[in-house]
Amino acid sequence: MNATMSAAAWQRRGVALVGALALCACFGGDDTDDGGDSGSGGGGSGGDGGSAGTSGPGGSSGVGGAGGGSGVGGTGGGSGVGGTAGISGSGGSDADAGSDCTPCIDTLLGWAQNGGLVAFVDSSHLDACNTFRRTRDGNEASDAVECQRPVPCMGSGLHGISDVLQALAHPDVEHARSMGAVLFGEDTRPVDGQVFRIDIDSAGVIEVGAPCQSAGCNPIPEGVSALVDLLHAIDAEQLSLDPCAGLFD
Repeated sequence: MNATMSAAAWQRRGVALVGALALCACFGGDDTDDGGDSGSGGGGSGGDGGSAGTSGPGGSSGVGGAGGGSGVGGTGGGSGVGGTAGISGSGGSDADAGSDCTPCIDTLLGWAQNGGLVAFVDSSHLDACNTFRRTRDGNEASDAVECQRPVPCMGSGLHGISDVLQALAHPDVEHARSMGAVLFGEDTRPVDGQVFRIDIDSAGVIEVGAPCQSAGCNPIPEGVSALVDLLHAIDAEQLSLDPCAGLFD
């Protein structure tokens, strides 16, 4: 009976051993599968990392920083320096005697109506570089009147010294001056008429009467006629300004 029990015991032990081996085999197979799975996980993760690399093109947007170079255009502000040209606006004021803003006349120039039965004589003069002077001489001391003022700078909208110098330089005027004393047009003084008399340097005298109507009349040259018109215009402008305004009405 002991022998029988001993064989049965050995049989139970064999079964237990086989079961243990089977159990170990199962556990070992699971480890192998887990290892395979972990390998797959590693590969997958690596692939994802590659996708992140695609963000690199976004870095190219940094090129937009070059747009900062457009700031160089700011140097265009330097053109504002041109604004200093506004200083020329000061030319709108009257000129003081001897001012550099207007040319000087070095010629003693005077003009007036001459002849006729009048109570007083008004005369205009340009001298002392750029000074306009107006005088009135009459039969009575109380008739005497005088005013003077600087001729405005060029750009004031009024006639200036440069206009006078240009008129005096006209060939017709220069030829008339070379004649010493000359009369153009009709002289109506014998019948209480007047002529326009221009004295230049107290040596040259140009007298201008009415347009020619008779034979032997000396026609008025274009340049001389333009000078007469200019001097009349200067009278009208200067006598409308202080301190001359209203004195010779």
